[in-house]
Amino acid sequence: MVLVPCPTLKRNADMFRANREDSLAYYESTISKDTVDAVREAVLYRLSVIEPDLQARILHEFVDTPATYARDYHVAAGTPFGLSHGLGQLSLMRPGADTGGNPNILYVGAGSRPGNGVPLVLMGAELVVHQAHDILYRRFALP
Repeated sequence: MVLVPCPTLKRNADMFRANREDSLAYYESTISKDTVDAVREAVLYRLSVIEPDLQARILHEFVDTPATYARDYHVAAGTPFGLSHGLGQLSLMRPGADTGGNPNILYVGAGSRPGNGVPLVLMGAELVVHQAHDILYRRFALP
């Protein structure tokens, strides 16, 4: 598996009111086949240092782009990690579990504190379990 960093989809105000299929078609059109092919060739060239005959050894190939992430996985802006990775979205700057405004809903996952990646999401899940227990204890005087 090769993961190539790329920018998220740029939001287009004209697409905000478009139906899902039209907006997805628009976003898919923003990433050309020529761009995907050029990136693929660059990756193969770089990896040829390790395996000179790499292209002949490829048995199956599937290319995801931010547009396919938006289409297939329903992720906003085509980014699988939800929030951007600027300084304003790292660590303590990410939204907490209870930032949704509804005291009965707690959030956990890559888009909330402590952050993305399996270990951090699991730590966030543990924190939410304790927070939910505390809420229930206070509300219903549970042991």
